[in-house]
Amino acid sequence: MPLSNLFYLVEALKEIFPSWSTLVEEMCDDRSQTSVCLPFQMVLNLVASREVELQKGSAFVPLKLLKEVLQEQHQAVMSAFVQQARHAREAAIKDERIKRLAAVFKQVYRSEFKSSVDIQQNSTPLRLPELSSKEILFPPCMGNLMKALRHHHRLKHQDRIQLTLFLKELGLPLHDALLLWKHEYSKPDTSGDHKGWQGSEKKYIYNIQHLYGLQGGMINYRAHSCPSIQGRLLSCGDHGGCPFTVKDKTVLSSLAEDVGMKLSDLPLLERLSETRDFTSACQLYMLLMKLKVKREDNRSSNPNHTINDNEYETVTNVLHKSKNGIDASCKCKNGIDAPYKCKNGIDTPCKCKNGIDAPYKCKNGMVLHGAW
Repeated sequence: MPLSNLFYLVEALKEIFPSWSTLVEEMCDDRSQTSVCLPFQMVLNLVASREVELQKGSAFVPLKLLKEVLQEQHQAVMSAFVQQARHAREAAIKDERIKRLAAVFKQVYRSEFKSSVDIQQNSTPLRLPELSSKEILFPPCMGNLMKALRHHHRLKHQDRIQLTLFLKELGLPLHDALLLWKHEYSKPDTSGDHKGWQGSEKKYIYNIQHLYGLQGGMINYRAHSCPSIQGRLLSCGDHGGCPFTVKDKTVLSSLAEDVGMKLSDLPLLERLSETRDFTSACQLYMLLMKLKVKREDNRSSNPNHTINDNEYETVTNVLHKSKNGIDASCKCKNGIDAPYKCKNGIDTPCKCKNGIDAPYKCKNGMVLHGAW
């Protein structure tokens, strides 16, 4: 029925207007006196509000009200199809073949994506006293939120959700999460935009319990995925989002400096950001941050510890590629894999067909890269 009404409306408009552009022009003209004759059953809302003229069961709808009629008919059609799809789904799930297929999909999904319950059960819980020492190992998107929370003592709504779910999946118990937010929100707000814990305590507690699946629909929410964070549109005052999506080289330089990245490797991080390979950029950042923490731990335990660059080179070589996207370990003109041996027995780079230096090996066997 809704679809037939829509077809009737389209045919009625075709009889009056020679083209759709003419119809649009008429609708945009406030001085237009044209009306469309429709069965009164199609415009009951307009009849009830006495905005149309009735004559022998027909309603004469002014063009200025046609948009409202189209919206109503479109909504009716969509509602009818949604209801039809719901009935079709109910019939489909009774099919044994669909049941088996759904079971397979569920098994594959759960094997690829663990729920927060699985993560919490299979990992050591993160306690509040340990949080400060672990923050340095957070991905930069979450590290920014923690820094903003520590500095401003407030976060906007979406930022609070993003950080709370992340800490939840790290294993932070609900009690500790409540203590964290209470501790920060009880301090003066440096931005002056948000209410403190006092006066809004019940609201904040409810929201945190809701994210932990203990209020409302009792849904066990998962932390935001990388694609959702990378695609998030930030507004003024937001601190969430992926920093590698920001087209600002100063931001990337700051991130590279945080992890002790060599200046010569900064173009690699910039290229990953420019090619929208944000996940690889974040992986490189996290690997280098872990390496930096490891070095600092070794230095604190042994002041005479000598820093070995081999681990750093291993990390950067994983993602190093040539400018044209070809791995540097390509074959040379003679078909032999680069590198080749020089007279002194040390592997050196040779030129490939594309003119790019292939990697060479140093004496310790670590693969390095020539100039690109």
